[in-house]
Amino acid sequence: NRDRVVTSAWELLQERPWAQVTVADICSRADVVPRTFYRYFPDKVEILFADSERHEANLSETLALCPFDPADPNDHARKVGTTLCAAVEPYGRDGYRRRIELISSDPDLTARDQVKRQRMEAIVQEHFAGLVDDPVRAEVWASTVVSAFFAAMRSWAHGSGSLADHAKRALDCVSLT
Repeated sequence: NRDRVVTSAWELLQERPWAQVTVADICSRADVVPRTFYRYFPDKVEILFADSERHEANLSETLALCPFDPADPNDHARKVGTTLCAAVEPYGRDGYRRRIELISSDPDLTARDQVKRQRMEAIVQEHFAGLVDDPVRAEVWASTVVSAFFAAMRSWAHGSGSLADHAKRALDCVSLT
């Protein structure tokens, strides 16, 4: 049911603007009752971030397995960026571009997206904090790597080539020391 709700919401968003899509419309398209919708999502906005909790858990698990060489933190930054990309690329360039446009068109969506980004950055920061003794360095590294990742995402959404190539290019601009 949850996947059907998410799919139905995205189908409706291809047909009409965000403000014109209601929970009732989503439920009707998904052939579920509103109670089912609210079992999975507190509100319509959260549909856009349906996979964020799963992505956060996967990110934490994957980072925990990622080997760190103190002599080459930039290699580790690339591994972190690759981990972030792996969660997103399956959704496709067009889907991500549509999501960017939709979120940037609404201040409430932009605010919610910022909260999700901060949570992702906190996960990466916690990971780096476990690797280096300097909390400021961990925070700066996390912010830098996550910013490079989002720059790569925007570039990929509006360009060509793989997300991994865009991430590599963005992370090559980063020098962690």
